[in-house]
Amino acid sequence: MLGDVTLFTGICLYISGQFQAIKLEMEAISATLDNNSVKSSASETRRVNLELRRICKRHEDIIDLVADTRSAFTPNILIVYIFASIMLCVVCVAVFAVSMYLILKGLSLTHELYSLQVEGIYKLIYIPYTMSVLTVLYFYSYSGTVISYSSDSVQTMAYDFPWYRFDRNTRHLIQMMMIRAQYGSNVDVPFFETSLASFSTIVRTASSYITLMKSFL
Repeated sequence: MLGDVTLFTGICLYISGQFQAIKLEMEAISATLDNNSVKSSASETRRVNLELRRICKRHEDIIDLVADTRSAFTPNILIVYIFASIMLCVVCVAVFAVSMYLILKGLSLTHELYSLQVEGIYKLIYIPYTMSVLTVLYFYSYSGTVISYSSDSVQTMAYDFPWYRFDRNTRHLIQMMMIRAQYGSNVDVPFFETSLASFSTIVRTASSYITLMKSFL
């Protein structure tokens, strides 16, 4: 699990860096434009058109990379989210209502059953296990959030770019980036949104179960 989440986080950070690079390149192009003129000159339009073609192609490649990453890691992410939710609930039950059954066999083949409530310092054995589950879940959620935020930043930059100053072909390139960025890039899986919001929801749900069980036990 550690190797899987490390690989996934590394890929997501790389993709986020690529989105940020596109944003910085568009900001750099926008900074070189002549703000005194309403319409760009022919030479400036050609230069911006060539730069935007290259950026648009990179943006398309990065979106395809996000789709490939989502396809490759969907089973892993889905399993982690499902089992993390289940394991947190099991740990909550174990901490407050675990019964340890000891079957003792004597020479007379009689069986005695003992129930022992987990109390005091023995509850600390669940802390490392719970923290490891939450850590893996957090890194998956954080990685998905990083991609979503960086993709949204490209969308914002595309809308802020002074596209109205250029010819039809250049405007079309910027509009294509707007349309691609409008849908956003994410690594969501069925039933779960890979984000810190989902992580927070799972933790809050587990906390609600703990509070509910405290009132009954």
